[in-house]
This record gives sequence, C-alpha cells and structure tokens, in this order.
Amino acid sequence: MNVRTLMISIFLGSAFFRAAEAHFLTGNDLLKNCTSPDKDTAAFCTGIIVGYYEMLTFLQYDCGDDSKKTAGQIEDVVVKYLKEHPSDRSKPAASVSTIAISGGFKCLSRDEESFSDRWPKSNPQQ
Repeated sequence: MNVRTLMISIFLGSAFFRAAEAHFLTGNDLLKNCTSPDKDTAAFCTGIIVGYYEMLTFLQYDCGDDSKKTAGQIEDVVVKYLKEHPSDRSKPAASVSTIAISGGFKCLSRDEESFSDRWPKSNPQQ
C-alpha cells in the first residue's frame, strides 16, 4: 500500500466511521455558519471550506487552475450542494464539502478517478 492510498484510507475512515462527538462539525453546522450574518462566523465557514479544498490538493487531486478560483467561489459550491442535498447535511462537514468541491470543480486524481466515486454508497451513520 502506497502512502497516498494509506492517507485516503485514513481520511475516509475518520470521516465516515467514527462516532459522533460534541465537536463534530456536520453539514448542518457548516450551512448555518456559512449563511450567518455575523462576519466572524461567515469567515469561519470560508476558512473551513478552503481547508477542505487544500486537503484535496494535498492529496494530489487536480481541481483545475487555482488562479481562477476565489475562496468565495469554493464556498458557493459547497453551500449550493448543502442547500440542494438536505439529506446529506447530517453527514460530517468534511465529507459533504469534499464531495461538493470534487463535483463542482471536477477534481480528478492522477488515475482520473473522481473523488466522490471513492465514497461508500451507504451511509453508516443512519
């Protein structure tokens, strides 16, 4: 098993298979923060989402030309996904954000497999 496969496995395991905890950020939490009129809360949302995007690029996913994206555009993709997929909002924010970003920007790995194609089809939290 190479390092990249190990990192993806650890991420997927932690995103889907750990018990819910008080500090666990869900899609509902993220949407609430992103749509808050409070500037500090909205900035928190932007920072979290940009962090998820950065994680994808660290894992060697190509999401297109970064110089043509703004933090606001990346956030818009995630917020749109959360609004259009209310049944996914109870899932971990990292999971739904990564799926939204991957789909919105057509992120591909070196082997051209979509990131969202790697997620389990069932929801173990239900």
